[in-house]
Amino acid sequence: MTSNEEGRPAPKHQTISPAIFYWGTPVVLITTENPDHTFNIAPMSSAWWLGNRCMLGLGAISQTTVNLLRTKQCVLNLASDSMADAVNALARTTGSAEILTARSDEGYKYFKKINGYVYVPDNYCERGSTMNGPKPYDPTEIQHYSIPSFSFNGGCSLPIRIAYRSYNSKLPRAVCVPTSEHSHINTTNNFTSGALKDYHVVVVAMLGNGESSPVYQDCVNASYELLTRHLNVKELEVVVGFVVICGSARTSPFNNMLLDGTAAALGGSAGYAIGEAREQVVESTASLHAYGKVTCAWLTSSAWFKKEFFRTILGVPTISEFVEMYDNAFKDWNAGDLLALVRMWQLGDVGSLRNDGSYTKSLEDIEGRILVIASRSDYYFSPEESTMELSHLKFGTLQILETDWGHAGWYWCLRRRQ
Repeated sequence: MTSNEEGRPAPKHQTISPAIFYWGTPVVLITTENPDHTFNIAPMSSAWWLGNRCMLGLGAISQTTVNLLRTKQCVLNLASDSMADAVNALARTTGSAEILTARSDEGYKYFKKINGYVYVPDNYCERGSTMNGPKPYDPTEIQHYSIPSFSFNGGCSLPIRIAYRSYNSKLPRAVCVPTSEHSHINTTNNFTSGALKDYHVVVVAMLGNGESSPVYQDCVNASYELLTRHLNVKELEVVVGFVVICGSARTSPFNNMLLDGTAAALGGSAGYAIGEAREQVVESTASLHAYGKVTCAWLTSSAWFKKEFFRTILGVPTISEFVEMYDNAFKDWNAGDLLALVRMWQLGDVGSLRNDGSYTKSLEDIEGRILVIASRSDYYFSPEESTMELSHLKFGTLQILETDWGHAGWYWCLRRRQ
């Protein structure tokens, strides 16, 4: 060590390698997803926390920035000192292939090239790195539970996967909300901002709706295993299902006839005729508009169309535009999933729970309290049938909705509450 002109010892210097990192600043590892579904991980020191928000200083041309702009997602981790060698190895890698051909007039790209940066498309596997790649993240927050050998009501056993979403999982009282026909998990009303805000709410996808991997009893059994074995839920406060809101304990002959038309709209398509339906979404079949129009016509009621509620309430100028809007709701559905749900609907019969198949005795066996809600104008499920079912329930209450919204009477209820 030498002295300066004032007689003070000269400061001791040590070269920092890689030079991009600053002493005293935590190194942040930022992970983003590449277009080919591999992952790019980059160490950085330009990160500041403002409350519960993090500000990142990134180069505009980096692969991290490119991925962020495309996916709008990243994962941040703080590296421990035990990972110094692995982080240093990553520092001279880049996920941008453009570095390989960078010219002298291309600024920082060229700087990286002449300073020995190495292009590594999936740098989780880079030398010295013992880090594991991130688990797939689903922004919908939908989770899955697999049952390797599930015993179906029909007698066979197959592996299945149940999709579900759990809200307020730390709360002690639990509620199960099964999805309904034509609903997915995140389009199902979960009531967590209202009546069920103080409950642990589990929304479970029906088997066959494209989220879970059918007769109704199979859905019940699968949900039971999910709740008791996987989520450790021992008791439910209530089950909130669409089946008791404009539904029935048994599908009537008239209802079956309506559903036959819906099934024919899918089963009669060209894709099904040549055996390709398993891989097709609805919009790829010849029967897209036939399916949409059939379900759309029976959704509400003749009075609903006569009063032009599509225009005065929904703000859709014409019937044809309303049908088109309704069709769009099915554009991402797989045709096979839709047909499976229709067939399950047709097979709906609470009597199947008993060996003798007695519909009335099955209703009489129910010990829980049941609230049955029927829409006066529902074409699928008439209030007369609900009244008949009520006479066989030990603890049943019937509420009839006086509405022109038909099978969509629940929507009318939500609008009134709002």
